[in-house]
Amino acid sequence: MNTELLDKIETLAGSLRAKTFRAAAEFILENKCRNIFETGCYRGNLEDGQSTLIFALLAKELKWNFNSYDSCAGHCDAAKLLLNQNELPGFVWCADSVLALGSLLSGGVDFIYLDSYDYTESDPGPCQRHELAEIGAVLGKMATPSAILLDDCIPETKGKTLLGAQFLKERGWKLVAEGYQLLFTNP
Repeated sequence: MNTELLDKIETLAGSLRAKTFRAAAEFILENKCRNIFETGCYRGNLEDGQSTLIFALLAKELKWNFNSYDSCAGHCDAAKLLLNQNELPGFVWCADSVLALGSLLSGGVDFIYLDSYDYTESDPGPCQRHELAEIGAVLGKMATPSAILLDDCIPETKGKTLLGAQFLKERGWKLVAEGYQLLFTNP
């Protein structure tokens, strides 16, 4: 396994997400994931989790596909520019993530990162329900083996992941890495 790439991913992810992004990257590399997806893309802020850059680097390493969905045109433009400037593969789609995921082919998703709706501490319900809707849209499209990485797991409240994590656990998905993000693999 490419430890130099894994170390770079940890650095890009930042201390809050380093452990879980590394676990996700190891899963992607070990299983040679052909189709990597994310919802919520790079927004032009280098302080963010860098997921778009991380997954594009993994797609380049494996010579496979990377698709990112975001409903904000400005975010999509920033993500496309980031990929172009770094000569990285990937498709950035300006689309509603739930609708886009629902249109994918069965068995076509090896890995997905769900982070399209910002967490709001004072009103977490909308982002929790949105993440659950994304899971519902993509669950029947997942290959075997596959993984789902959920972002914004706030320790005290479970943050954005509260409903999605419970839903996956009830369906037999295994929690394999836990921190500010939760990484699940399918049964």
